[in-house]
Amino acid sequence: MISQVLVPLTLAGVVLGSPSFNVKRQITDLRKSYDFIIAGAGTTGLTVADRLSAAFPDRTVLVVEYGDFDEAPGTFDPPGSPPPAPSFAYSPAVPGINNRTAALRVGRTVGGSSAVNGQFFDRGSRHDYDDWQALASPSPQNGIKWDWDGLLPYFKKSVTFVEPTEEQVADFGITWDFDAAYGGSTPIFSTWPPFQWPAARTDYPELYFASVFFMWLANWLTISVTTRNAWIEAGVAPRKECAAGDKDGICWVPTSQYPDAVNRSHAGRGHYLELDKRANYDLLVNHKVTRVVYPGRGHHLRSPPAVEIRSLDSGKVSTANAKLEVAMPWLAKC
Repeated sequence: MISQVLVPLTLAGVVLGSPSFNVKRQITDLRKSYDFIIAGAGTTGLTVADRLSAAFPDRTVLVVEYGDFDEAPGTFDPPGSPPPAPSFAYSPAVPGINNRTAALRVGRTVGGSSAVNGQFFDRGSRHDYDDWQALASPSPQNGIKWDWDGLLPYFKKSVTFVEPTEEQVADFGITWDFDAAYGGSTPIFSTWPPFQWPAARTDYPELYFASVFFMWLANWLTISVTTRNAWIEAGVAPRKECAAGDKDGICWVPTSQYPDAVNRSHAGRGHYLELDKRANYDLLVNHKVTRVVYPGRGHHLRSPPAVEIRSLDSGKVSTANAKLEVAMPWLAKC
């Protein structure tokens, strides 16, 4: 019986892991120019590419990815999933601290870090974004600010949230606030795994669930009622929902996971592999964007830019021309 279950799951993993359309592996395969060029096929890059190519079918979009199609199986994926992808760590030596280097874990793959992370589907604190607005936000454009209230509608839009089952709620006391934190309909999903350790049940005599600091380990780790009560006595209050802006407290946090297939949901799948074929959307893998070049005297920023691209296989450097804009979401990881 077990083998009969594992075979279709394995085949499903192979199908989901196969590129769907317009994947380029050589610079010579590219068009002469693109309207939009995006550096990095991570969460931001693929989301932007998906929406641009859908909204403007007459405009061409190119995404340049440093890695290839390679994902880690989800923490809660069923057996038969692909093997783990390697984690990529790098940083330049820092002369001021005796040339020490720092490890930066980056998802060098289609889907970026969402394809290799621990599937902890969470958001920052309201205060983080409000401070961001106060410190460095540009003047509001069309009434949109970078504070929590300005960004929350886009957070909600970015994910399809699937509520836990009635049985899960009864057994484990899972809480959430749909209206305060969710409401979108996208190819990116968050939900709770169908399995929780019985020790995390609300009626278990000794053990309860983990604090927000350890919630991503909740399928392996439980904390005693005594420990939980100690947190509460210290002023750490239980929270109904952690993705609604209030981060200090004890709460349940969902997982980046498909509710039916019970495997990892990430940008590489939702915003590329599972899309219908689009003739205006190309993806170049195993290439690195090394710089953006603005032609003309004085590097006039209003001129259409060109992107310098280096092949990781041959080392050859070429350029791709953008007729409208170049987006650099990978800079968020640098």
